[in-house]
Amino acid sequence: MPVWETELPQNQPVVLLDRWRVIQIKDGTRHFVGREFPSTQGRVSNVIVELDPTTKSGITSTGRRYELCGSPGRTMNGDYVLDRWLRMHNEEIVADLSETFWNDISAHAISHQSKV
Repeated sequence: MPVWETELPQNQPVVLLDRWRVIQIKDGTRHFVGREFPSTQGRVSNVIVELDPTTKSGITSTGRRYELCGSPGRTMNGDYVLDRWLRMHNEEIVADLSETFWNDISAHAISHQSKV
């Protein structure tokens, strides 16, 4: 299965991810991993510079916005691209922050519901 460069952020400013993860690699940076929706292609983002549990989204160093659909999860396409990406960058995952971010999203949703 090939891995290729993505569209430039100005051509694709927003990416929808399902079965997503937020990982931290050994250099300390965080990245989105998941399956692009609706294409089902695996995806690893550039460095996350902003995570917003209120909108269930984040911005990367390129300015691209990632909108997260559903709950965290894994997919064969996402795992494949991640494995290749880690090898190409001589990196490794030190933490999977998906559940932590999901808990922040859930806490915001509960807090918002109690105010309504």
